This record gives sequence, C-alpha cells and structure tokens, in this order.
Amino acid sequence: MKDQTPPVAGRTGAGRLRPLPGFRAAVVVFLATVLVGAGTLAAVANWQQSATATIAITAGAPAAPPPAGTVVTANPVLAVRPTVLDPEQVTCQPVPAQPTDKAADIKFTWPAAGRATSYVVTLSYDDKGYSYPGAATVTAPAATFTLQRTAAAYGHYVLRVLPMNGADAGDPIYRTYQYSAEPADNCYYARPDGRSPLAIPVVSAQALVKGATTAALPLSWTGSAGTSYVVTLVSATSGYGMEATVSGGGITVTFPRAASGQGAPFHSNYSLRIQPVNGTTVGDPVYKTVQYYDWGSGLY
Repeated sequence: MKDQTPPVAGRTGAGRLRPLPGFRAAVVVFLATVLVGAGTLAAVANWQQSATATIAITAGAPAAPPPAGTVVTANPVLAVRPTVLDPEQVTCQPVPAQPTDKAADIKFTWPAAGRATSYVVTLSYDDKGYSYPGAATVTAPAATFTLQRTAAAYGHYVLRVLPMNGADAGDPIYRTYQYSAEPADNCYYARPDGRSPLAIPVVSAQALVKGATTAALPLSWTGSAGTSYVVTLVSATSGYGMEATVSGGGITVTFPRAASGQGAPFHSNYSLRIQPVNGTTVGDPVYKTVQYYDWGSGLY
C-alpha cells in the first residue's frame, strides 16, 4: 500500500531536499572531498554531478577605464592659456622722486599677453645680504614696486611675470633690474634656470605597454614640491592630445592603436608640458617631446 502520509507543513531548506534521489550519496561525496583536501572547486564539481544543484559563478569585474583626461583623443579639451610674452619687451622706469625721498618707485611694463586676464608679478633681490619679497597681482600689463634707498637695498633684482587666464597659468618670463642710488632704465636679460618658485620636475618615461586597441605610456617625475601638476600633451601634426590635473608624481597616458601595419593621425611627435602647482603658487612648466608610433615611443 502506498504511503499516504501528507507532507509536513512548513518543511523548508534541507527538509525539502532529502526526498531527492541521490541526496545522501551526494552529501557523502561532498564531505569526503572537502575532508581529504581535494579543494573547494572539486567539492563543488562533485556536488553538481551528484545532486544536480546549480551554482552561479560571478566573473571578476572588468578593468577600470583610464581616468578622465588621460586618454589621447581627437580635438581634446585643453585650457585656453595666455600667449607667450617676450621678455625683451619688458621696460623698467623709475618714477620721478625727490632727492630727499627714502624710497624709489620702479615701474615695470610689458605688452599685454593675448587672452590674459591678470598677471602674477614678483620682484626678488638677487644678491646676498638683503631680502625683498615683492609680489603683486595686476590686471593691467604693468606693476610698480617700492625700493628702499639704502646701500643694503642696492643691487640686482629679478622680475617674474606670469600671465593668467582666470585660473589657467601661462608661461612666465624673467628680467633683471639693476638698482642703485641713481635709478635708471636698465632692465636686461635674466637667466630663468633655478628661479621657479617650485622646482621644475625631472621627467622620465617607462616602456610603452601595448594592448589590443590601446597603448599605455607611464610618465613620472621627481624633484618638484607641487601638490598637483597640470599635464598637457599635444600632437605636432594632428588634432590629437590630452590634458589632466593629477596629484603625485606620475600619470599613465593612454593612446589609441591602429590596425597592425597601418598608419594613423595619432602616430606623431607630441609636445609634453607639465606645470607644478602648490596652493596659489604656480611654478614654471617643463617641456618635453613624446614620440608615439606603433613601433614604440620615446621621451626627449
């Protein structure tokens, strides 16, 4: 006679699995496999084979895309910087003063830079034994500094003019002013090396890492006290490039790759510009040339 006992209400989980054919054998095989150290994967395989249980396996997450701005593209969005100034066009002119005055005003002027909305101007004493940390931000292409008429204050001063377009910094220029008891119009050449308020980064590149459709170029730099760096890469022959602001001492630039053996407009020499920033202090940029072709890359 067939067992007519109704199923027990509320029975769940393993209680529902026990009547399945092969349940007891599957449990024995599963436990035996784990206990003898065959590994979890073998145990799962035996469980599936004996009890026909379905186990979903989740694949690893896909690789994260490169950070925004670090990918070389056609027509990239770049900062609109002021045009480059000519240091030879800087003039210096003492403001007329009385012989009894204890200070002299020296006015520096320069042609307006295209797209410049302001200028960060500094005047520093370049000899030993005296300090003059003059600084001003002006909207017109001129700045006046007051110098004391004392023997200690006489000597060489270096003028630095950094054009700005809003928050986007251009390239600074330098000029020397010789100050004496008889102020004169004597601005002349100033060597820019070593004068940046933030040391110029020393840049290096690692080997190009090629993928199926892209190629990655790791760039790194040392020697600067910037807390962030504005990195710009622009092709010399096409509209390709990129720009990003990064913290730390490096960036990985991602280039597109063409089909094997084919040329492409993004195969080019690129101008690399890295400008350090620390708070409101903007250093001088460093320029390098990056070569990117399917056969490889180089930094010059």
